[in-house]
Amino acid sequence: MKILSLTCFLCIYYCLLSAQDITITFTTKSDTVKIDSVLATNLKTRKTVRLLEGDSLLLVKTSTSLNQLKSNPEIGYIYPNPTVEDANFCVSVNKNEKVDIRLYNSNGQMLVNEKQNLMQGTHRFMLKFPVAGIYYLSLLRGESIFGFKAVYTGQNTTKSSVLYLGGDEIYPQTPANQFKNATTDNSLVYTEGDVILYSCHSGLNTTIISDVPTQSKSITVEFVKCMDYDQRNYKTVKIGNQTWMAENLAYLPDIQLTTSESYTEPRYYVYGYTGSDVATAKQHPNYKAYGVLYNWHAAKSACPTGWHLPSDDEWKQLEMALGMTQAQADGTGWRKTNQGKQMKATRGWYNNGNGTNTSGFSALPGGYLYGSGSFGDIGSYGRWWGSTESSADYVWGRRLLYEFSTVFRDGHRKKCGFSVRCVMD
Repeated sequence: MKILSLTCFLCIYYCLLSAQDITITFTTKSDTVKIDSVLATNLKTRKTVRLLEGDSLLLVKTSTSLNQLKSNPEIGYIYPNPTVEDANFCVSVNKNEKVDIRLYNSNGQMLVNEKQNLMQGTHRFMLKFPVAGIYYLSLLRGESIFGFKAVYTGQNTTKSSVLYLGGDEIYPQTPANQFKNATTDNSLVYTEGDVILYSCHSGLNTTIISDVPTQSKSITVEFVKCMDYDQRNYKTVKIGNQTWMAENLAYLPDIQLTTSESYTEPRYYVYGYTGSDVATAKQHPNYKAYGVLYNWHAAKSACPTGWHLPSDDEWKQLEMALGMTQAQADGTGWRKTNQGKQMKATRGWYNNGNGTNTSGFSALPGGYLYGSGSFGDIGSYGRWWGSTESSADYVWGRRLLYEFSTVFRDGHRKKCGFSVRCVMD
């Protein structure tokens, strides 16, 4: 039984460690700007990790289950983890027995093999790591095998070691801060081809970056100001050579009844709100989730300073950056293949009509105000204005629908209420 367990364990380690892990660091274009935090999300697994200033992201590039390697505090734990210096490995045994501890690097090379006869109780080992990276610790105890992961982010280089420090005869209570450190790290499980979305924060500014990493690298983050006339800040994302708002505009200087549509005067609406008080409208859940619906005359002047309503050609530039040809972008109706899926958020769309959001555009289905002065299709449809007129009463715009992966281009009536995404000047 022990031989079989060891064979299975080694197979797991071979599959896991044969893949090269990836380290992502973050820097800014300006020495005067610092990164406060980065929220990294694997869009396939929807797992997230928050990095603080100076932290690196470690992507564990594997198709096997990392859960088999996570610390089990009933058996043992590593703390602090991640660490910038030596770490402690605490092991609990409920009888006198011999343990076999092996330390591996991320290439699968065994660095240390330490065997120790332990009395019943809790025992502590000191772990030393040679260079920054991810390390795996195996614990063979009787007929059972356990795995643990350690993250070392320090700069010191030293010889690997597992040094026995001693133990107690009873189980001590694990300090809360030790347990927190033992179960927290700056890593995500990553399979080749997964899209990682970084939400980078600096002061009031947030930059969204979409990435499909293939090797370790440093990402340079550029923060740009996007603040509306109500002093609200917006996330931004660079797609191709353009910088877009990564969320719908929510500037609301006024609000009108849905029956007061106009081709020539500015109109502002919040989906589902039928009153006339701005402060009350801003408390509506649809305002917080989807922003404001504007008629075209309101949309033309609603973008923050330094930003503007995109022209039809600027929408096409976005679509071509996501894979359309010029001829396809010039067409009307539902065009090309999956540009809409690349633009849609990974959740929030009806009937699981979500996108991959590989663009970072994060489009949500905010519905619209159309025709008879009634709201429609929230959760299913998203419609956005452009600035280019297609006729006296119509303007080129874009729409996304839950059941399609493509982007629809057509003319919208100027009196309708649609969402707004601004593009930087």
